[in-house]
Amino acid sequence: MRILTRLIALSSLPLALLAGCGSGHTPDPAGAAPVAHKAAKPVDTPSATLVAAVASTKAGTPPIPVQVKFALHEHPQAGEPAEMDLVLIPRSEVIERVFGAVQGEEGLTVVSGADLAETQKPVEGVPIKYTLKVLAKQDGIYELTATVSVDMGGIVSSQIYSIPVLAGRGMADLPAAGTVTAPAVAGKPAAPPAKP
Repeated sequence: MRILTRLIALSSLPLALLAGCGSGHTPDPAGAAPVAHKAAKPVDTPSATLVAAVASTKAGTPPIPVQVKFALHEHPQAGEPAEMDLVLIPRSEVIERVFGAVQGEEGLTVVSGADLAETQKPVEGVPIKYTLKVLAKQDGIYELTATVSVDMGGIVSSQIYSIPVLAGRGMADLPAAGTVTAPAVAGKPAAPPAKP
């Protein structure tokens, strides 16, 4: 019940804020000229639809100062190439160059854009956008790995980022209820299903 109350309170908050917009405004009796508003300057930040890739680091190794984000243009279907954006965001001003490569696991092929071209002296916080095409052989949940490297002061460091890709319906249909068996454990065959 407490959760429901919080949800109702939080969902009504935007309505209360909107209701207050413009209230209390009284027109200027002197008939002042309308104020001209400047157009907002475009900001070099990635779209809100981008999702962060998962970085993997070795113990004792600091992560590289690059954030990796991605977005699929459409839901991938088995046997049809799907386009996606991959964005590298440098998080340090001392990076001399950034580059990398992308590969798919078995069943998922990077059709184009696998090589992430080198960018010299990238500007901190300014996204570097790449476009890839991936092709899944069949429905399933796959993983792309992006290996991103940076050169800082003549020292090249690399990090691997994981990107999940759901093709078609994802996982194959599970067996009907009552027909599930225990998986093989440590090389021992699964036990036969219990009889009701």
